[in-house]
Amino acid sequence: MSSFIAGIYHDIDEREINYELVLVSNIDVVDGITDYASRNSCSYICISTRGAGTIAKIFGTHTAKLISCSTVPVICIPSAYHLKELKHILYASDMTDYENELKEVVDFARPIGASVEMVHIAYPNEFAFDKELAEATLQKKIVIKLAF
Repeated sequence: MSSFIAGIYHDIDEREINYELVLVSNIDVVDGITDYASRNSCSYICISTRGAGTIAKIFGTHTAKLISCSTVPVICIPSAYHLKELKHILYASDMTDYENELKEVVDFARPIGASVEMVHIAYPNEFAFDKELAEATLQKKIVIKLAF
């Protein structure tokens, strides 16, 4: 695996970053990832996804389970993604803990100079937030330009 990663860095003409390869044995993939992230105080979990097949859609994917149970942010990268500069982040929120979640997103976006856009999709029978009130409240709490 180390040779494979070194080859990738060589092929893309980039200097290697400091990394560590770890083999974790666990009967459940998601438990193994979350346990490792917790024990090692990881700030983020980054996972690749290929898209779920028919059976996986019925039973759920590792990525979906990880996103739903992780206590640290999960960054999911589609396998067909081609590397480009990260300039704009879409933060989708269910609005149950947006203040804490948005702080994490902003802390991630600020050092790389990315903008953050927050979206909440409401069901027709769900309580609708007042957009102007929510924007004013968030602007007071977060010192970063937010797009609504």
